[in-house]
Amino acid sequence: DNVRAYFDEVAAYLADNSDKVLLTGHTDDEGSDEYNTELGMERAMAFKRSLVKRGVAEDRIIVESKGRSMPIASNDTEEGRQLNRRVELRLTAE
Repeated sequence: DNVRAYFDEVAAYLADNSDKVLLTGHTDDEGSDEYNTELGMERAMAFKRSLVKRGVAEDRIIVESKGRSMPIASNDTEEGRQLNRRVELRLTAE
């Protein structure tokens, strides 16, 4: 499974350096701003749990949610909404 392999790769990378990881949850535009902010946070927290299970220290993982505020595709189609439901991962040097 590609997602598991990706988490394994990120965890292995983080084991070899002191970078922190920023996880940002995003959603489509269905529902209220409040709902989508919470949903984006839940998505980011799920990614965090996956990295912690792989040995990444919790204090090296920052989570945030942008909810529906930063779409990368149109919310007028199912394909676009699906692309907007995502978690972005960014590595940040200490």
